[in-house]
Amino acid sequence: MQETIPLIALIFHSFPEAVAMALAGLIIIGVRPQFGKVLIYGALSALSSYFLRQLGLDFLILLLTLSGLNVIFLFFLFRLSVVKAVSAVIVATFLLLVFEGLMLSIILQNTPLTVEMIMAPENAVLRVLVALPQINLLAATAYIAYLLRGMQSDSYSSIRTYY
Repeated sequence: MQETIPLIALIFHSFPEAVAMALAGLIIIGVRPQFGKVLIYGALSALSSYFLRQLGLDFLILLLTLSGLNVIFLFFLFRLSVVKAVSAVIVATFLLLVFEGLMLSIILQNTPLTVEMIMAPENAVLRVLVALPQINLLAATAYIAYLLRGMQSDSYSSIRTYY
């Protein structure tokens, strides 16, 4: 059973995380992101997460539903093929799960914090602070991929394919 997201966590955790996920997923699959559309995607993804968590879905159902919605958002906002949208969501979700697991393990092993303390509604600021390392890792991954792909040059162009 998933918990609801406090408003401060929605604004300072869910939204930046969704933006970082979009950037990482799109850049890694070779799509140069348009930042305005990434912000719209971030808002849609964060709000979807907020409202779906209100339904009390199990984690796997929530993850699959959010992933499906994120594919739809990418498909329409960036005019991607379904294959590219699915690929971007899979890459971004994989990175998030790895970075979140890694950072949470490090934090829990090196501090007196527990998952229950972090997720408690009255500790929304703590929840945001604990999420910062994973969001920063996602953003850094996106930036490194951006540089490695040469997307910073004006001559970069991604080839669109529609399957």
